Amino acid sequence: FLISDAGVLKRLDASLIGGTNTPAFLAYNASNQTIANATWTKVVADTEVLDTDGKYTSNAFTPTVSGNYWIYASVLFDDGDTNNEIELQFYKNGSAVANPRMYQEIIPHKTAHDFTLRLSGIIVLDSDDYVELFVYHNVGADQVLVDDFTNFGGYKLIT
Repeated sequence: FLISDAGVLKRLDASLIGGTNTPAFLAYNASNQTIANATWTKVVADTEVLDTDGKYTSNAFTPTVSGNYWIYASVLFDDGDTNNEIELQFYKNGSAVANPRMYQEIIPHKTAHDFTLRLSGIIVLDSDDYVELFVYHNVGADQVLVDDFTNFGGYKLIT
């Protein structure tokens, strides 16, 4: 960067500004996952696209660096039935995070449709915390999360 100070040009090295958005991760599900009715189920996102510091294992992110993290996810239900609900929830250290939480009531249609849920938000994590993704539905029969359309990711925010 060049900065003018009363006509005198000064140089500022960009590497001295801010920090990095790491650790960071992104993973997706390489195959369909069956979700049982009326049960909170951990989402399998077993194929890593990005894992900057090797902190994503067993479908959970343990950053080992305290900070504020932007965590996001998206799932696609294959042919969800009507008049039911589907939910997406982050879990921190094995317990549901109060906010954010995504809920969608399936609007009545003449036939079943695919439904996508997206969830994102800031979660404060200590060095020993971990985050997982869980999904729920009450359709009655097992439902399927579609491979390649189910993803889970996050990164540390620069503060």
